[in-house]
Amino acid sequence: MNIRERLRNTHSLSANERTIAEYLLNQTTEAVGMDYHQLAERCHVSVSCVFRLCRKLEVKGFNELKLRLSKELNEEFSRYRNVDFSMPFGADDSLESLTNSLANVYKQTIDGTIRMLDIQEFKAVVSVLTQAPRIFFIGSGSNLLIGQSLMQKLQEIGVNIHVPSEFADGRLVCSSAEAGSAALVVSYAGISSYMLECVKELRLRKVKIILISSRLDQKLHYFADYRLYLCSKEKQRP
Repeated sequence: MNIRERLRNTHSLSANERTIAEYLLNQTTEAVGMDYHQLAERCHVSVSCVFRLCRKLEVKGFNELKLRLSKELNEEFSRYRNVDFSMPFGADDSLESLTNSLANVYKQTIDGTIRMLDIQEFKAVVSVLTQAPRIFFIGSGSNLLIGQSLMQKLQEIGVNIHVPSEFADGRLVCSSAEAGSAALVVSYAGISSYMLECVKELRLRKVKIILISSRLDQKLHYFADYRLYLCSKEKQRP
């Protein structure tokens, strides 16, 4: 079991040790540049807590822990370096190779998205969604399936969310949205004219716009109040 797997195995860790473990997993690049005093301060725990975690991980000290984390991170980057995210497999790939390639793509995408996550912005988004009298989910294509799934889950806990269908219905809903509502707008690259029309209308109606997109988006983020970005490694299509 490598160090990252041990850090995820938190059943034997105290609450403070879990805080350190989560930081090491989510902010590995930053953490390996710290000494144990800086890590303790960043995680709001004692220095002795850092040492206890090292003992539970069966490493000799924080320096060894950093070395092993760095090695595992470099190995991970090395595995992903030559992956073409736009087409991560070929016609002649074996089933095993195809499965591993897709698993690696998904894992790196998730890890990259977590590293990009602005926690303060995320907290603000949660606050807006919690207080909004009504939430709209605006998406197109396959993103509408995500919206339908989200709507079902949120409606089960009493959240008022509406997912309009694409094109005519979506534009109509946006034009009737009331001020103070919130809109979750999901678009990977923001190239849809339909999405742009919806966002402009929501902005006009003073709806709080929460955009979930990649860095490839060149239009929608100008109209958003809050922005959460997904890891984007695919090549942008012309």
